[in-house]
Amino acid sequence: MFRVLICDDEMPTCNYIEQVLLNYGQEKNLSMTIDVFLSGKTLLEYMKENNDIDMIFLDIQLPDVDGAQIGKLIRDELQNEAVQIVYISSKENYA
Repeated sequence: MFRVLICDDEMPTCNYIEQVLLNYGQEKNLSMTIDVFLSGKTLLEYMKENNDIDMIFLDIQLPDVDGAQIGKLIRDELQNEAVQIVYISSKENYA
């Protein structure tokens, strides 16, 4: 089971990424669970209780805490070096 989290404050972005992942999982016959979060704080609270996450799609610019800070907290405070973090943004200046 491949566990993925998506964290972005824009629901259409979350829906798009989720659909791409579900299509990929279906094509590759990969069992996958996907959870969506709209804020960095709720993502961190979830990760404090669930450390068996494989990958996170994490928005760089969130309203409560920016994605880079969340990534640092995941690595430093939660001491999770295993989870793969993919930083995303709909802002062109981050490309």
